[in-house]
Amino acid sequence: MTKELIAVELINLKLAYPNSYKNITEDEGIATINLWFEHFKDENPLNFKKAINNLISTLEFAPSIAQVKKELSVITIPELKINPSDEWDKVLYCIRTFGDRYEKWKDFINDKTWEVIEAMGLERLSKIETKDVVWARKQFLEMYQNKQDGISSNNLTDRIPYSETKMIDFDDNFEDEEHFLED
Repeated sequence: MTKELIAVELINLKLAYPNSYKNITEDEGIATINLWFEHFKDENPLNFKKAINNLISTLEFAPSIAQVKKELSVITIPELKINPSDEWDKVLYCIRTFGDRYEKWKDFINDKTWEVIEAMGLERLSKIETKDVVWARKQFLEMYQNKQDGISSNNLTDRIPYSETKMIDFDDNFEDEEHFLED
């Protein structure tokens, strides 16, 4: 990526969003090009142009650097386009249709979804009670989004109160309650 290519795309943004860039001085224009160059110098120029064009066609106001970076992520990592709610619907379909015949699930579920449901517990999911579906969905969506964002989900599986999960009695765990009141 070159400063010249950045300048061309910033001109395109100025044409698409004239109110956002009116009254900008030459010094501010140069500073803007330099700032954007620092953030995008390692990006593929074709992907950068595509990201700018995608954002121009979808945003009402000029995009920020963060919005362009997010759009670049979606372009370069197609998995980020997958909607976690759609994946949860596939999981529910598999639960209702195949139960614990997990080999059948793989025809409907992508690898990332499979990793999430394995972390949640396949057996537990396949035998989920109706009253726990909302909680399981919440857990799935959170874990899937974290996986898309590159966040480890090791400790998320114990946060949802499935019916067989024992609730912690905090009185048993804190013998010295006065300790928490001290300065």
